[in-house]
Amino acid sequence: MPDQRPSGTAEGSKNDIKTGRGMTRGSNMARGSNITKASKNKGRIQHPINSNGEEESAGAVLVRRRPGDVNLLEAYVISMGPGPSGHLEYEIPKGHLEYVQEGARKGAGETWEEAAERELYEETGARKDATQILMGPFIGFDRFPQGEHWKKIQYYVCWCADGGSPIFGHVDRKNAKEPVGRMWVSLTELPTVTFKKKGGRVRAPEFIRAALNTNPPIQLMAQDLPEPNNSTWP
Repeated sequence: MPDQRPSGTAEGSKNDIKTGRGMTRGSNMARGSNITKASKNKGRIQHPINSNGEEESAGAVLVRRRPGDVNLLEAYVISMGPGPSGHLEYEIPKGHLEYVQEGARKGAGETWEEAAERELYEETGARKDATQILMGPFIGFDRFPQGEHWKKIQYYVCWCADGGSPIFGHVDRKNAKEPVGRMWVSLTELPTVTFKKKGGRVRAPEFIRAALNTNPPIQLMAQDLPEPNNSTWP
């Protein structure tokens, strides 16, 4: 029977703390073992079910300084469509852990951080050739029943290496759907945004708060960095 632990908090869990570069304790896929089930989607193997009966996903909260107000931090969220109320429902870019497709680790299971970074690029259309992402610490996890198994999502904060914004293009439809809504949101604006429920609950705001309250790398605090750009998308 799957583990019945409650969902994580934005402060994290002793069993899900970061244990080293590119590895997080608690991910069977990151350790490359105990994957009991997988399915193929668009030619890529994903949706691994770990030994606890969990489908593992990772998400990234991208943070920048607001153009015109470098002291105000904001996070990037996307919407795939309206909810029952008719309003667009926003969410944190995220997706399933997969297998590394290129490079020295090709064929190995992704770490949580690798999956979170890849999903950020894929779901937002951020151009990898023009945007370097700095992955930050683990900020919390969610866990809930989904169909015949459980779903576990670990979230991380990240920043652009130049202290600004990504250069956005269109999403590659082979990897993800094009969002119908995109938004930068600050702490004070969170209550005005409608977020999508996951597992019957809305928890995105608490992970976004944790990300916005995480100190960025010291080099991104310099006041002489270029202001964030708005590029293709806001």
